[in-house]
Amino acid sequence: MAGSLNYRAVLITRIQDLLSDKDRERLCFLLGKDTPEMMPENCSISETSRVLESLLEKGIISNQDYDSVIQAFTNIHCYDAVKRVKVYRTNQACKTQRSVSLQEILLQDSAEATIAHTITICDPSESKMDTQPSSPFLHTIANHEMLTNTSISVKTKKQENITQSRCKNRAFKGPLNIRSQILVGVIVLGVMSLPFVIVLSKKYIERTLKLKQATKLINIGWNHYTAAEYSKAIENYAAAVSIRMQILPKSHPDFAITYNYIGLAYNSLGKYSTALEYYQKALPILQKTVPVLHSHLAMTFNNIGSAYSALGDHSRALENHQKALVVQEKALPASHPDIATTNNNIGSVYYHMGEHSRALEIQTNALGIREKTLAADHPDIATSHSKIGVLYSEMGDHSKALEYQNKALSIRQRILPTDHPDIADSYNNIGLVYSSIGDQSRALENHQKALNIQHKTLPEFHPSLADSYNNIAGVYHHMGNHPRALQNHHKAFGIRKKILPADHPDIANSYNNIGLVYSSIGDQPRALENQKKALSVRQKILPALHPDLATSYSNIAGVYHHMSDHTKALEYAKKALGIRQKTLPAFHPSLASSYSNIAGVYHHMGDDTSALEYEEKALGIRQKILPVFHPDLANSYDSIGVIYSRMGDQSRALENHKKALDIQEKTLPAFHPNLAGSYNNIARVYYRMGDYSRALESHQKALDIRLKTLPPFHQDLADSYNNIAGVYHRMGNHVIALEYEEKALGIQERTLPPFHPHLSGSYNNIALVYSRVGDQPRALEKHKKALDIQERTLPAFHPDLATSYHNIAAVYYHMDDYSRALEYEEKALGIQEKILPASHPDLATNYNGIAVIYSSMGDQSRALENHQKAIDIQQKTLPVFHPDLASSYNNIGLIYSIMGNQSRALENHQKALNIRQKTLPAFHLDVADSYNKIAEIYDLMDDYPRALESHQKALDIRLKSLPPLHLDLVDSYNSIASVYFSMGDQSRALENYQKALVVKKKTFSASHPSLAMTYNKICSVYSEMGDYSKALEYGKKAIGIWRKTLPASHWNIVVGYNNIGFLYWKLGKHSSAFKNYAKSGEIEEKTVSPNYGYLARLYDKMRVLYEGLGKEASAHEYRKKALEMEQKSKLVKA
Repeated sequence: MAGSLNYRAVLITRIQDLLSDKDRERLCFLLGKDTPEMMPENCSISETSRVLESLLEKGIISNQDYDSVIQAFTNIHCYDAVKRVKVYRTNQACKTQRSVSLQEILLQDSAEATIAHTITICDPSESKMDTQPSSPFLHTIANHEMLTNTSISVKTKKQENITQSRCKNRAFKGPLNIRSQILVGVIVLGVMSLPFVIVLSKKYIERTLKLKQATKLINIGWNHYTAAEYSKAIENYAAAVSIRMQILPKSHPDFAITYNYIGLAYNSLGKYSTALEYYQKALPILQKTVPVLHSHLAMTFNNIGSAYSALGDHSRALENHQKALVVQEKALPASHPDIATTNNNIGSVYYHMGEHSRALEIQTNALGIREKTLAADHPDIATSHSKIGVLYSEMGDHSKALEYQNKALSIRQRILPTDHPDIADSYNNIGLVYSSIGDQSRALENHQKALNIQHKTLPEFHPSLADSYNNIAGVYHHMGNHPRALQNHHKAFGIRKKILPADHPDIANSYNNIGLVYSSIGDQPRALENQKKALSVRQKILPALHPDLATSYSNIAGVYHHMSDHTKALEYAKKALGIRQKTLPAFHPSLASSYSNIAGVYHHMGDDTSALEYEEKALGIRQKILPVFHPDLANSYDSIGVIYSRMGDQSRALENHKKALDIQEKTLPAFHPNLAGSYNNIARVYYRMGDYSRALESHQKALDIRLKTLPPFHQDLADSYNNIAGVYHRMGNHVIALEYEEKALGIQERTLPPFHPHLSGSYNNIALVYSRVGDQPRALEKHKKALDIQERTLPAFHPDLATSYHNIAAVYYHMDDYSRALEYEEKALGIQEKILPASHPDLATNYNGIAVIYSSMGDQSRALENHQKAIDIQQKTLPVFHPDLASSYNNIGLIYSIMGNQSRALENHQKALNIRQKTLPAFHLDVADSYNKIAEIYDLMDDYPRALESHQKALDIRLKSLPPLHLDLVDSYNSIASVYFSMGDQSRALENYQKALVVKKKTFSASHPSLAMTYNKICSVYSEMGDYSKALEYGKKAIGIWRKTLPASHWNIVVGYNNIGFLYWKLGKHSSAFKNYAKSGEIEEKTVSPNYGYLARLYDKMRVLYEGLGKEASAHEYRKKALEMEQKSKLVKA
């Protein structure tokens, strides 16, 4: 590299021999004392020397080379040479063309007076030429993602002069005496004017030194700018302006150029308004001092457009970029690279306006221009490929995005050093595409490559390093590795805090990103704190209607949504929507996002009608502006599917989820995480439709994708295990359900803090399984673990707390502790009433729960009152055929049945059945449940044939929909057996009880209380059939289990001993009979609240039996006991 620079330094010396005196002076001034040292510091000179080297070595230049020659000499301030080349090209255009060497053009003789005259008339900026900064590029950045490589060339105004070499070789041709006279005159004049000349020379030298100092400051400023030291850059630019103010008029074009430089530095500091001020200072100067089609005007319009774009005013941005384009189209050839650059800027504005198709069209045109006029490996062609790649990624065409980003990388790898920052940019862009398609490992690999290059080539605190850390954090976030995500976001934040002002937009972005990670790990207070910091920064530096403010409001709404503060979530989501409606086109994708966010809040508030309205608005926009297979359309279909499912319309829910899946299967890799999400959504619909095998199949597909693409302890895997457990639980396979729940819990305990809210969800799920299998103590233990976590981490009125209280109430209910059950259910209701609208469906669930408890406590009037409150809410908020209404009609039917009003009970159960038949598949389990309840009413009305008919319908559905060992089948077999028993058909009763027993034996442990219940039923049937030995066998099995599993004073044990006593009596084993009757009485007398009525009847029966045996003493004793119990029973009733 050093050798190449020395060679080019020699080359510069060769070129100097071909230049005019003025050009040589300008070049020497530009280079300073040490040419080899200056060249690596100034990319313009280095690049120019490379171009001139190739042209000198080429020998001859062609028509295609003229633009390169002109640009090269302009870059090194050799304006006379520029003029010479232009004049030669113009003259040759009228003649027969021939190829000549560069040396020949520069040495050719023509009318110097004409050239000099042209300079005087056309170039008012001659005095500024010695003050131009060395770097010829102004880098305007409208948006980090779209304009990372956008650059607008700052072309110095070309000056023409007479070439030095030509002047050197010319001689006076007049007579000798004339020459002598002239020589004498010059000498005399010189002597006479010497003092004046000395004064002028001194002033000229002082002026030149000051201007040279200003130029040096600008070069230093540029070096600071490229090193991302923007404040130091501004400091040097301002010092240069101050010096020039002492020498040059305020309207001098040099001020316009420097103001543009200052604007760029302020732009990089995120002070877009200040940047705009400086660009607008530059514009009037240029409009007064340069021709209307001058390139500096186009440059300034472009910079103004970029500032407006950064400020979110895209219409003004577009207006200014188009002004730049008008200038360039009139002044430049149609395929000039500067036109491509401006097209890029216009394309970027359309990108931000959400018009991705127009943006792509314009960016493609820019690429076309560059491919026609630039070398195939030119960096600007790489830039165009990169921009087009970003657009394709945004449009959801990730394969094309990857193709274009790889093209950009390929060019950069061919022409740049292996550790060049632009190669790092390409790796970052490729990483972003891989992340979008769900390939996080390859995304991380590419971002890491970028970071490694940047560590080698950039300062320790360069903003590009912060960007790479940010990208790596984003990948870790997607991978569920939140600690690493947070660590990398903090690294990015540390760099930004070190080099940027406290109110820079990138500081706001860091707060925003950190907030998103905290939200993902369930730390909503810290998430909210960071999102509000981001908002505060943006409110200080951005206009009140800037789109980034809308982003902050939207993120804050998301946090409040996670905190279940739906009122505040809605408030902030609507603030975001308000800004977007005022500043964006009617069909902008960000508007669709706002509508979708608001729909989500309404959905969680229970207002599914409003949710559907907003989600369909979002879908309408996306259908208008996006390709038919864009991922955002899939998101809309999925969201609409979720709402329809909640509204009970499972067929439309399934239709929308399948549309989403169809798009994703066509556009995403086979194992993309979004596919897993769609399979889960479809599974949930099948679950609600009662099609558990299909639900399980879809959840399994989701799990398979996640197992292949995610780390082994990712939270989404835990989510899949929970989903599968839920289906197995509903199918009655509680052992497998528990296995999957424990897998989920294992992941969460390994990866989450000990009091993370997700752990509480897993504990609750495991508890539900324990409760279902009858292990209420363990269920209670797990529910209380969940509650402990929630009470430590959640606000006092969080809905998850209400859910836990409701779950605990259910366990106490199953343990027959109704007072504790009521206490917890009322706690749940208190929270829900505090945070939910008065007509929210979740309140109906709580009222129903309280009603069930009151019913079991025997207070049917209060039970009916609460069920009525529930149904009133549901009738206001749900469609007329919603499944939840069916459940409420069933609940009311049960209360009327307990109250003895079977006709009203039947009426409500029929209403429930009617809704379910209209909204559910024919073999849905809820339909079976309705048939079962109607059968029970007919049974109570002694209409056994109808009871049997309805029970049989329920059984038929369950046999088709459930696995052969499901406990709901047990329920049907027991119910049918009970009806046959009432009809006196004991053999069929026994047959059905035995079927129930087979299922239970295969499902439960040998000592499960549920087995005892069936043994007891079979005991009753055998007793009714007169087979007392068999009856005794089953009676003993029942009481054996109860003694192991129930408290010693449990009513089932009391009744069990009574039944065994009866059977012994029937078998003639009187002593055993009396012994068991006595045990029954003793146990009941020791309970806290003995059933004196039962004891009175038991002791009276024993009296009768003793009298029959002639044992008067014992009969007398039990007569007294019976009377005593009867007295106590009367006192209790009184």
